[in-house]
Amino acid sequence: MGTAQRPAKPSGDFWVPTSCDMCYNACSVRAHVVDGTVIKIEGIPDAPPNYGKVCAKGNAGLMNLYNPSRITRPLLRTNPKKGFDEDPGWKEISFEEAMDLITEKLKEVRAKDPRSLIGATFDGHSFLPMWAFLTGFGSPNFTTVSAGFFCGNGVHPVAYIVTGSNDFHPDLKHCRYMIQFGTHYGFVSQCMAMGLAQDLSEARDRGMRLVVVDPVLSTPASQADEWVPIRPGTDAALALSMMHVLINELDLYDAEYLRCYTNLPYLVGEDGRYIREEGTGKPLMFDRQTDRTIPYDTANGADISLEGSYTICGRRAKTAFDLFRENLRRYPPEEASEITTVPAKVIRRLAREFGKAALQGGTIELDGHTLPLRPAMATWYRGVSAHKHGMLNGLALAQLNIVVGAVDVPGGILNAAAAGPGWFPKAGYDGYIASENPFTPHHHSPNPPFRIDKVNTLELVELFPVSVYARAMLWLGILHGEEFGVPYKPEMLIQCRTNFMATTADPETMGEALKRIPFVLCFADHHN
Repeated sequence: MGTAQRPAKPSGDFWVPTSCDMCYNACSVRAHVVDGTVIKIEGIPDAPPNYGKVCAKGNAGLMNLYNPSRITRPLLRTNPKKGFDEDPGWKEISFEEAMDLITEKLKEVRAKDPRSLIGATFDGHSFLPMWAFLTGFGSPNFTTVSAGFFCGNGVHPVAYIVTGSNDFHPDLKHCRYMIQFGTHYGFVSQCMAMGLAQDLSEARDRGMRLVVVDPVLSTPASQADEWVPIRPGTDAALALSMMHVLINELDLYDAEYLRCYTNLPYLVGEDGRYIREEGTGKPLMFDRQTDRTIPYDTANGADISLEGSYTICGRRAKTAFDLFRENLRRYPPEEASEITTVPAKVIRRLAREFGKAALQGGTIELDGHTLPLRPAMATWYRGVSAHKHGMLNGLALAQLNIVVGAVDVPGGILNAAAAGPGWFPKAGYDGYIASENPFTPHHHSPNPPFRIDKVNTLELVELFPVSVYARAMLWLGILHGEEFGVPYKPEMLIQCRTNFMATTADPETMGEALKRIPFVLCFADHHN
């Protein structure tokens, strides 16, 4: 604390196991300490998630530790004016003084309105503690700042809907054909950056084909087996056209998976709504064995029809699969080529290669269990998320995996920790996956969608019924909250190792928003 003496440096030559915090992957590392000074950082051999490898940023952690400009004591601002050209007038204070001031401000904020506290971090070590603290404090205002821009609602809602998990992870240990849409999976980015790079390297050594769809010759594209240039923002049209080829031209899809694990056998009336059982309201399917309709949740052992037109109580109906198939006819490769700039013959070839790679997998024995093997997958991330309709772009790409049954099976797209320890995906309304996160009120599930209601957060997430979060709206809520019905104003911001001015949007706007917050507490190891 403020007046405590620094402990004496330990003598000797030894290694200290720890984890890297230079990004959110938290790789396992060890520090070589000689007489109290760290002289090297390296990975711990064979330890997950990085298998002993450390990236350049991880190695740079040593420079950060001994940065001559590193902040090592609490600093208090003395200049109340804030702006680009203002000198903050930092004054060094003790840790005791800092704790007293922070505690006093938190008490004031809580007494006024707990919701007026904002917490901001994407720091691996502070992320969950910040969630827990805000939950206990009574504030719904947690933000990951820039992280909500570069991943966000083009990925996470789609993952929740498809697998009940916050994220997807490619099964590179069994995959034979991988298409990347605007992402750098396996090239030292995304979740599990270093481990995934090794997995991709080993998969390529085994002969896995890598196709990269990207408007620019990115690092993955430059090292792929094939680079497919595409007009920015048109990835969904390419995916829809590939599915058209798979289903309508090649008859190459996993009918059994679609019949058992999707809503495509549900009967749909001419009004575009499900035909439902009278009394229960459950969607109906057609059982060919008994020649009658049955509710979706009584299908075990039934011979469910994936295709066909029927008359149900005087109403004409088709299966959702037939409607899906008809919709895909709007995207023949010749039409999609005009939208995407990808030649029609390339679209057809990619679809054929993808479908054959997935459906020739058959089954695989793992730990005494026989499982479907679908060794082909489509992945995406920042590229499709950075455009209008990012969530719909992601859904179209997810459907590529669904059509060939490459979801949560060896070789395909896997959920990333959909279960536990406190929750598990379950069958929700109409049989869809309903995923709930009971830990905090700071992360929403897109399914079931919530009703648009009174605004309670500065991110205005209540206005987006299928959004996991609404990071980009935080500044709108701070600057113009009253226009959206926010019933309070922000009083305090706690940010840990974030930089709003550099990583969100227009710095002028960010500056104006930060000026509206009376007290800002920053955890940082250098001035930014």
